[in-house]
Amino acid sequence: MPSKLNHKLNSVLALLLLITGGSSALAAPPTNRDIITPNVERREIKPPQIEVDDIEVGGFVGLYSAEDFGANAVVGIFGTYHLTEDIFIQGTVGVSTVTSETADLLGQTILQDDGLTYLNVLFGYNILPGEVFAQTGRAWTSSAYFVAGLGTTKLNNDSNFTLVLGGGLRMVPIDWLAVHIDFRDHIYKTTILDIDKTTHNIELSVGASYFF
Repeated sequence: MPSKLNHKLNSVLALLLLITGGSSALAAPPTNRDIITPNVERREIKPPQIEVDDIEVGGFVGLYSAEDFGANAVVGIFGTYHLTEDIFIQGTVGVSTVTSETADLLGQTILQDDGLTYLNVLFGYNILPGEVFAQTGRAWTSSAYFVAGLGTTKLNNDSNFTLVLGGGLRMVPIDWLAVHIDFRDHIYKTTILDIDKTTHNIELSVGASYFF
């Protein structure tokens, strides 16, 4: 009988030791371990500055077809200020000459001065931005545009109020250079042939400009 009692006491003591040992293990603080802290260096990020070239200057050559006076060479210069990405204002000066084939055949002298000079101020709007591909395989940024404005045309020593309508294509092969193909209709009244008439004078030109 005592042996059985001792056996039971030993079992109880063993169970108590197991319980107290487990509790101590649970209550024991975790061992110190090296905490890895990432060393992240903060960098100040600056967004890229987009270079905007608002001013454009250039020149052009082409043909100016004065109604009743045939087509002749025209040369000129222009300056453009880009108000926004789509809207621009342009000043243009062009010089050409005129001849009257009909008057020459009749032996009449109609023109006292065969020089033609015009000065225009135009507003333009860019449309259809895109790219054109050169023969080298490179893509050029491009944009078609409409223009409209007012000016004056000096012909035969008379200054004529002029309405200008037209359009063109601008191609940019490199950042600072643009190539232009332009069409203009210079509309004004003349009385050179003793007839008060509204004339449409067509100009076709190509040019190049520099951005800065």
